[in-house]
Amino acid sequence: MLYIERHYEDSITQLNKTLEIDPSFAATHYRLGLAYGARGLQHEAIRHFEEAQRLSDDSPQALGALGYLLGQTRDRVGAHEILRRLGDFSKVRYVSATIMAEVQTGLGQDDEELAWLERAGHERAGALVTFRVDPRFDRLRSKPACQQILQNLGPLT
Repeated sequence: MLYIERHYEDSITQLNKTLEIDPSFAATHYRLGLAYGARGLQHEAIRHFEEAQRLSDDSPQALGALGYLLGQTRDRVGAHEILRRLGDFSKVRYVSATIMAEVQTGLGQDDEELAWLERAGHERAGALVTFRVDPRFDRLRSKPACQQILQNLGPLT
């Protein structure tokens, strides 16, 4: 919640305490990646996303977050490689359309992201709840096309 409330330093402090208890908890590494990324500490964020991915046996969520960050740091080749890997994963297991949209956001490809979000709406992907509040998507949520997608979804229950 500290991350969603944009209290990144407090989030990092609390998550590091959690790592002291269990350094192998993938979700903590994932959330640390989000908080470090929001603070502009890309190397730390990448390290934690990669650790989350390793500990979770290639979680699409961790991979998507890494792809987002690579896109933000202008590693377009790396971000596109992650899109390819996610596409491969989607042939054998569920990959939410919101994860694909996340990487597109990092790359600044709003039209592609909006198309994935619309698809996620048809899937009624639970991750859309996070999309509505995640700081990484603030810029996109202000666009009229995105507002229309979210309005069409109505309340997610």
